[in-house]
Amino acid sequence: MNVDPSEHIAYIQGKLMESDPTFVLSSLSGATESLEMAFPGLGHFFMEFIQNSDDAKSESMKIEIDKNFIKIFNDGNCFKPENVNSICRIGRSSKTPEEYIGYLGVGFKSVFLVSDCPHIYSGGYQFRFDKKYWDNNEDIPWQLIPVWIDEPLELPNKIWKTKFILKLPDKVDEKTIQKLEDELSPEHLNNRIILFIRNIKKLEIHDKIRGIKRKIIKSKNKSKSTEYEIYSVEEYANDQLRNYVRWLVLRKKCKVKEEIRKDPSTPKSRKNIIEREVLVAFKLDNQNSLLKEEKGTAHTGVFSFLPLKEAKSGLNFLIQSDFITTTGRTDISRDSPWNKWIAGEILQLIIDTCVPIFIKNELWKFKYTDILYPGYVEHSLFEEHINKQLRSYLQSSNVLFDSENSQTSADKLVSIGDELEDLITNDDIQIIYPNQKKKIIHPNCKGYTGLIKIDEIPSSVFTFVTDIKYKSIFKNKAKSGNIEWFVKLYNKLLKISNIKRLTNEELILTDNKDLARPDKVYIKNQDVSIPLELKDNYKIVHPEIVARNKEFMEALSIVPLTEEHIKNDLKIKDIQVTKEKWKEFPEVIKIEKIKDYKRLWSEKRIDIRDLSFLTLKTKSGSWSKPEDIILSAEYNPSHNLENILKTKFLKHELLNFPIEVLSSEFIKGEDNEKIKKWTDFFIELKVDSIVVDTEKRKSIVRNIGIMTSKKYELKRIGKEPEEINDTIGCDMISRHSSEIRYIEVKGRSKPEPDIDITSNELKMLKEKGNNYYIYIVIDALKNPYLKTVRGQRILGILGNLSVDVPHNKWKDLVEYEFNSNIGTELLKKNIQTGGISNPRTNG
Repeated sequence: MNVDPSEHIAYIQGKLMESDPTFVLSSLSGATESLEMAFPGLGHFFMEFIQNSDDAKSESMKIEIDKNFIKIFNDGNCFKPENVNSICRIGRSSKTPEEYIGYLGVGFKSVFLVSDCPHIYSGGYQFRFDKKYWDNNEDIPWQLIPVWIDEPLELPNKIWKTKFILKLPDKVDEKTIQKLEDELSPEHLNNRIILFIRNIKKLEIHDKIRGIKRKIIKSKNKSKSTEYEIYSVEEYANDQLRNYVRWLVLRKKCKVKEEIRKDPSTPKSRKNIIEREVLVAFKLDNQNSLLKEEKGTAHTGVFSFLPLKEAKSGLNFLIQSDFITTTGRTDISRDSPWNKWIAGEILQLIIDTCVPIFIKNELWKFKYTDILYPGYVEHSLFEEHINKQLRSYLQSSNVLFDSENSQTSADKLVSIGDELEDLITNDDIQIIYPNQKKKIIHPNCKGYTGLIKIDEIPSSVFTFVTDIKYKSIFKNKAKSGNIEWFVKLYNKLLKISNIKRLTNEELILTDNKDLARPDKVYIKNQDVSIPLELKDNYKIVHPEIVARNKEFMEALSIVPLTEEHIKNDLKIKDIQVTKEKWKEFPEVIKIEKIKDYKRLWSEKRIDIRDLSFLTLKTKSGSWSKPEDIILSAEYNPSHNLENILKTKFLKHELLNFPIEVLSSEFIKGEDNEKIKKWTDFFIELKVDSIVVDTEKRKSIVRNIGIMTSKKYELKRIGKEPEEINDTIGCDMISRHSSEIRYIEVKGRSKPEPDIDITSNELKMLKEKGNNYYIYIVIDALKNPYLKTVRGQRILGILGNLSVDVPHNKWKDLVEYEFNSNIGTELLKKNIQTGGISNPRTNG
């Protein structure tokens, strides 16, 4: 039935004017408030016009903005009477929910957030909603009452069938204009907007204020497959190509589960929907290879009647369907059963459709898992119902390929580092992973598995050589005499930064198909013959390896076997014989053999433990065990025990172990550097261990302390004191006609030692008063030096228990000092000047 457009507008106007304005205004107010909540940004209504244009089967659409107007054009189906009726109602639409996503019926009302006078021209209709047209506009629902426009709109471009002219308010501020412009910028309205809408192929945006013209064009590419579609999206800025993207789109129609439709949380608008479509889109390069979309997002409806910004999905591709949004449409609802059902359908689309398609395509089969493997995202709907399950599927399913091009799962694969690809085969993998049926991952899959966990053999050839896990491969290659493999390996090892770190690794192929350490293997020259008794002593580098890897041999300092080596090793061989006959050898032979052993030890050719049978010549002429010997002065030891023994400050009979002094015959004519090496050798043999052993050292120091104290008393009063059991609180009693001294001796090896006073010593100190003395002998092992402290003087710093007295506490209490080396002279001098009643000797 033909309807005159102007009469139709007049009819609607009349009907609305006859209605109860209070009721209509109340309903309109509620709808407007909902719209204001739903549009946090003024320009979001642009999405509604894009949606409506697509629903009208437009192929082209244009948006213009200047300081006074926003103009929107499309070439789709013209307005019909039912469309006009819908636009003049509240909350209703002429669209069918089954066919359109934007079916809620109030979307057009969003224009009133930016304009008080929108004009519409379409299919013979030309009308406006005009606030200023009505004198009493506060009491009239002017947003619903159409006003006919007498003058038709003339446009130079005849392709546009529907035009919207949105007049901006007279006092609109610059900030509002800027917000509207921003909503049309690539950051807010990007080229992906055109991908999921059904009909629009070209979208033009002209910002006359900024002087920017954008054009987004979508074209469908020819494809041999009916299972997917490929689209190209071009974006131009001022007629210059700014961006070109190609997309692989796969879609599926899904029957809505009855329990989902009947769920109380499902909106009424979806209660009777039988099916919905889900889509995924993968980015392609110009050769149709898959690319990651770093800003993977989820898209609703095709924007629905109230638009939603993209939601971050954590995926490397785009997904789209009729998601339910939160209030204000700022996010996709996380808890909605409807959305969980859609997420599950998207997951199944990926697993059941996308993966088989990718696997069949030679261009995609090796790299698609890198695209599919999702990142982690805070949005629980995507993380729990798509991403988490997709990660699990990719980890456990046959989605990868081995080196033999067979489809398999991650747990059956091993990834080989680039440096080792030509060294390790599937047979080698069976050695490393016995009974696991693993194979090497296909080389084209490497680097494209996302975060799927796959066993790895490290890319570093150094790690491969030094890790015990792979030693079985080396042994197998050696046993089979695989010369080419070792030549290849050694050439790779030549490139590492510090090849000397390989010295302790068994990696050199020998002539008997064994492995040896670089520092334990030799290159054999033809003119060197190995005695029969030494045939097992040497590992020889395989001659082919020597010929083809000379640089590698030099880098690891692998040396030729020489007559000198053989001569030395014969001497080492002789050690066992020598051990059994050592006591029988004459002295001159013993000294020569010790010199040989010292040289072999310096060259690290023998272990010091192999020489445990040795005895050493001492200055007394005897041959003693090293642990009973101390170093003589010629060896520059850390002590002066040889001289102390000479001065009788140390008596053998007071010790319960022997002490001998090492002969200097071993170092005759040697310089200081060589003497130092001899010293090190003898110390390794446990010469001077007496000084190191705690108990023996204590005994020696105590002995020196006692003897120094006796010498002091001998010089002081002409006779030695009487030694007593020190458990009573002192070590000696010195008797003289004028006095009796009760002496406690403290021998110490340090030059500034702390001393300790026991409870017994403290008791006697208090009992004997000024007759109690502490003789402190310091630096006992080098230069014994005695200092005397009267007990009464030290009592002031002691408590009632045994205590440690620091050096800085007792040093100022010293009354007399006695240097054992010059004590005689000083004592005589002291006697001449004052007798012995108050001696003070300094030195």
